Amino acid sequence: MLKKRAFALILLMLFLLASCSREEKKIRDPFESIKSKLSKMESYTAEATVELYHNKFDTSFTVFQFYSKGKFRLEVFEKEEQPDKIVVYDGKRSYVYFRKVDQIFVAENEKEIPLFSMISSFAKNYFEAGGEIEKKVSDNSYLVTVPIPERNVVMYKEEMIFSKKDLIPVELRIFDINNELFAKITYKDFQYNLKLQDDLFSEGTIKESMR
Repeated sequence: MLKKRAFALILLMLFLLASCSREEKKIRDPFESIKSKLSKMESYTAEATVELYHNKFDTSFTVFQFYSKGKFRLEVFEKEEQPDKIVVYDGKRSYVYFRKVDQIFVAENEKEIPLFSMISSFAKNYFEAGGEIEKKVSDNSYLVTVPIPERNVVMYKEEMIFSKKDLIPVELRIFDINNELFAKITYKDFQYNLKLQDDLFSEGTIKESMR
């Protein structure tokens, strides 16, 4: 009788240990944590350095990014202290300001604006990728590679690099159909879920910021 009880107790302990091990593994899966953070991202701000490599012509510029619940604002700096271009999407229309001509143009469809450098764009593609997701671990980072839905020969797939320390995005790489690097976007001062004023995503604030 004692042997049966001891055996049953051992089985119970083994079951509990196995359950705890599975739960611990589930909690500690960094890729699940990354996906969870992205799914809960309602807003973010970041400074991004964009480097483009195509047809042996290299170019780079800086983009300050503001995103909130589907709305966004991009301020593009090339060499000047003031932005050369400002793009604002208010949820219905995109407004594009070019400093050289000092005019604002309206785009009815946000897809007319290149959004490849935005973290929200990668997150959307990540959630829609289904089984076409590659995950890798390096010394300091976690890497997630997903296809670009409307892929073409220049922009075929993208790979986001997340810091091991705090799981935040640090770099995005976009590859062409030949697996050669087309773009590299490096993020700094990235912050999740800040409270951003709606006025930031309106046409009016473009004119105010350029005075």
